[in-house]
Amino acid sequence: MSRMRIAVLAAIAALFASAAVAQPAPKTDTPQSSAKAIQPQEVTLAQQTVVYISGHADFDDVYTALVTSLRQLRGYLDKEGIAPTGPAMARYTDDGENGFEFEAAYPVAQAPKNLPQGDIAAGDLPGGKALDFVHRGSFNKIDETYSAIDDYFHERGKPSAAGPEADEAQDALADSFEQYTTDPLTTDPNQVEVHIIVPVK
Repeated sequence: MSRMRIAVLAAIAALFASAAVAQPAPKTDTPQSSAKAIQPQEVTLAQQTVVYISGHADFDDVYTALVTSLRQLRGYLDKEGIAPTGPAMARYTDDGENGFEFEAAYPVAQAPKNLPQGDIAAGDLPGGKALDFVHRGSFNKIDETYSAIDDYFHERGKPSAAGPEADEAQDALADSFEQYTTDPLTTDPNQVEVHIIVPVK
């Protein structure tokens, strides 16, 4: 499942190097987990402080790995008396033959003073313009939405992976992330709502 996700993000990065982002149509409530056409909402992100935990996921068991990491992170926040200021999120950082690495996070009002040693850390999520793509339904079918996102960008220009502009596009895609409107700790993985946030410049 996740190999497709990584491949689509790489393709979008190349596409940003040569194509301007068109004005999206208004967001609708139509389920998009298997839609051939997808329309994002243009949003402006506020800068956020996040506490995150690094983790590893097998390609065929992503949701379980995310839930495990988020539960560990939430346990730390509860112990410190820190309430998240928004929904959980995650971004994918690297892939390999045995799965890929990710960072699962919660936004907070300010960085904790007493961070534990290990995989938990704090940082800032930059603000700015972004495109918000929505996946609803089974988490196991989220690659269908990523495929629709790939089609969305290909319809607006041809990818080009050469030159400094491609490097800038790759930097922008490094900040892409998933935001979970439905709480992964309590939600049936077949009934999720995930916002795939793609920053644009």
